Amino acid sequence: MIPIPIIAIIIVVLYILSSIKILREYERGVIFRLGRLLPNPKAGNHPGVCAGRPHGADFAAPGSTRGTTAVLIGAVAKL
Repeated sequence: MIPIPIIAIIIVVLYILSSIKILREYERGVIFRLGRLLPNPKAGNHPGVCAGRPHGADFAAPGSTRGTTAVLIGAVAKL
C-alpha cells in the first residue's frame, strides 16, 4: 500500500502542473472572476508561460489577437 504522504505529494504536484498555461505570441490571456471580466489584471495577459490557480474564483481563457488584423487586411483589399 502507498503511504499517505506520497499520495499527498502526488496530488500537490498534479495540482501545480495543471496550473501552467502556455500562450502563443498572438494570444493574450483574458481573466474572468466569477464570470466577469477583470478590468486590469496584474498578470496573465502576456504571451509565454503563465501560472495561475487552476480551480478557484478566477478563470483564464486565451484570446486571439489575429482576428482584428485579418479584418483590416480584408477591408483594405476590397478598396
